[in-house]
Amino acid sequence: MGFILKKISTVLYVNQLFSQNQSLVTLTISLLQSFVTHLTHEVLLKHEPSLKLLPFLISFTLIHGNLYLIVKQNVAA
Repeated sequence: MGFILKKISTVLYVNQLFSQNQSLVTLTISLLQSFVTHLTHEVLLKHEPSLKLLPFLISFTLIHGNLYLIVKQNVAA
């Protein structure tokens, strides 16, 4: 869980640094999307019930959505 939180803070930091550069922002969003997809597949492919991760996946997806909107507004401005 610490690794994932570190990834989120790194992505937020990178976005803060390069919010004016659209290609880096697009890359960051793409990385976030692939990370969420990978995490979702990890949860769905496990044979044991892993519903403990479901609230985390939902909140991570919401963070990603909010980050996407913030970045989109910054790029448009």
